[in-house]
Amino acid sequence: MIHSDNENNLRSVEHFNPNDSIPFMSYKETLYDFPICNHCESVSEENIGYTQGILKDGIPFEAELCQTKDELTLQVILPLIKDFYDEETLRKIKESQDEFNKENDILLPNVESIDATILAIGMIDGGYSDDPSLFIYVDYLEENDLVRFKTAYKNGALHYLEDSSGNHLVGVLITLEEHGKVLAETKLRFRPFKKNHATIKIVK
Repeated sequence: MIHSDNENNLRSVEHFNPNDSIPFMSYKETLYDFPICNHCESVSEENIGYTQGILKDGIPFEAELCQTKDELTLQVILPLIKDFYDEETLRKIKESQDEFNKENDILLPNVESIDATILAIGMIDGGYSDDPSLFIYVDYLEENDLVRFKTAYKNGALHYLEDSSGNHLVGVLITLEEHGKVLAETKLRFRPFKKNHATIKIVK
């Protein structure tokens, strides 16, 4: 609760009691800046739409859906979160994934329709990766109901990015459909991208 001291023009904040009823807190604050993404440049028929949101733990994200001839791709851009993992965690993940691939005689698939995605246009490109931290981000998206896999294995790729405000980000790319086969699905709802429009210059 905030109290105002009119005489000194100061405000103090009391410690929050989780048992208190606070009906006015019908919002969620973000822990990071929203990614600054492209919504206008290079929009084509392949770019179905985009959406924005805040996850239950306060992490902001943007997502897009892209349909190419052979693939339906979901990209989710969110902050690069170092607290997600440490080196020991990454080592264990890599060992378990290698063992899974060996037993099932498959390789983790990579997203092929990367070039058709457009949210990251204008950002600094830090390159793509399928390093072990990928599995942590993919699991995180699944835990937050942004994606659900329909096959025995998961797929994806990481795109390291930096937006115009200097925010370090990751784009998690997941193939939802490939050659008509459904690999994963999302319940996200997408609105159309904005076609590039003329800029109006104001002369004073």
